[in-house]
Amino acid sequence: MRVLAIIEVAPNSSIDVIRAELENELREAWRLYSSGVLREAYATDPPTRVVFVLEAQDMTRAEEILSGLPLIASGLMRASLVELRPFTNWSALRVRAPGRGGKRAGSAFETSARSFSSRLPRDVRFAETYHGRADVSNWPPTDPQRAIALT
Repeated sequence: MRVLAIIEVAPNSSIDVIRAELENELREAWRLYSSGVLREAYATDPPTRVVFVLEAQDMTRAEEILSGLPLIASGLMRASLVELRPFTNWSALRVRAPGRGGKRAGSAFETSARSFSSRLPRDVRFAETYHGRADVSNWPPTDPQRAIALT
């Protein structure tokens, strides 16, 4: 499972003490990264916070992993953990995958697409109707008669 860890300087922690211990912290974080446990690391604004994405069996294991970092173990920094799960809410759009019958009638996606399509220039709307989708790879038409019919 993936876990988002937001790591911040603990209240009343001395920045000078943190700086003195920072090399050990970075060395341990690198060990986690090179072993594949720490998947991603990000600096943030403010600079007193970093964000990690960990791979762990469960939240308890993620806490154990982070407690091995010297600054967290000493209490100079603290971590907030959030379990990450796959985003499955796309189904709320009620859209079928391409090649499987297209979108369902009356879906939120279809209503939005219709509204968007009505604001497109006439030639693009024609291409959408003519091709069954907004495929304008052969646009503008090279056939003069067809080009005249669109204007």
